[in-house]
Amino acid sequence: MSPSKCPDGYYNLKTTSISSNECVKCPIGYVCSCTTTTVGSYTYCTGSMSIVKCTVGYYCPAGTYSISSSLECPAGYYCPLGAFAKIPCPPGYVCDLKGTTDTTYTTTKCPAGSYCPSATSAVPSSNCPAGYYCPEGSGFAIPCEIGYYNPITGSSDSSACVLCPTGKYCSSRGTS
Repeated sequence: MSPSKCPDGYYNLKTTSISSNECVKCPIGYVCSCTTTTVGSYTYCTGSMSIVKCTVGYYCPAGTYSISSSLECPAGYYCPLGAFAKIPCPPGYVCDLKGTTDTTYTTTKCPAGSYCPSATSAVPSSNCPAGYYCPEGSGFAIPCEIGYYNPITGSSDSSACVLCPTGKYCSSRGTS
């Protein structure tokens, strides 16, 4: 009986295996590959098996068998070394590129006058609503306090919230 190769995305480090049932699925966050040798119609792994962490900017679900079979991190997410799933960009940041890593998203803060919830994939245009303000790096809009209002969209600091005019009643936070 000639040796046979484990299926793509599986590995076996035992030298005494007699069945492909002994092959183990490559673990999440890793790429499993080997150098193959072909003898006749059989292809099998030689002794140079490699199990390496998934490349930054990509994620590797269980069974990933080559760098080309790993999945590129989409915009709105980031993928550090060894990622097994895409991770949503944290609130207050923009992950606007494919293949974003945990070090690249930290340099792209949400711009002032906008807010960026989790998994933001594009720099928003001034979307901070009236009644609120959004400093740089905001993951959510901050409401003006009771007794204050803000009629302008895209405000970036609390000075946009002005005292309610005499004779008017601003009874809730976020009054526009």
